[in-house]
Order: sequence, then C-alpha cells, then structure tokens
Amino acid sequence: MGLGTELILRIVGCVHKLSRNVGIRFISVDAYHDSVEFYKKNFFVEFIKEKRRENENVQMYFDLEVSRLKNRLHELLDGLQTKMDDLHKLLQLF
Repeated sequence: MGLGTELILRIVGCVHKLSRNVGIRFISVDAYHDSVEFYKKNFFVEFIKEKRRENENVQMYFDLEVSRLKNRLHELLDGLQTKMDDLHKLLQLF
C-alpha cells in the first residue's frame, strides 16, 4: 500500500468517527486529471462524467454509507466464518 492510499484510509477513518456525532455522508475531492485513477482505486466516484478539458480537475466523492455497509458485511462474514470453523471442529468429534 502506498503513502497516498494510507493517507486516504486514515482520513476516511477519522471522518467515520466524526460522522457518529456530525451529519457527514460524503468526502469530496477535486482531483487532478492525472490522479483520477488513483482515487477510483480508492473507491471515489466521479460526480458527473462528462467531457472535460484535458487539465481540468475532476470532482469526485467517497460515500461513507457504502463504506459503513461494507464494513458491517465484513463483520458479519467474519462472524459467520468463526461459526463455520466452530461447527467444523464439532463435526470432527463425531
């Protein structure tokens, strides 16, 4: 993981914590044209996909609600995996 991705993860983590007490749903950036793929790789989405001038910044956003749902899904899957492991151990006793 590169430094830029690590910074984004830290920022998203901080904003997640803030969003528990403050109404925050999106993180937005005005990405340099050359950085759009980097932000897409880190789950940012373009606001409006339209033809732009070559060096024009691209407005992008990160949806915290989607991120929350992904985190909850991972928690549920981890819990399910633990239960499956326990069941497998139990079945080995028979």
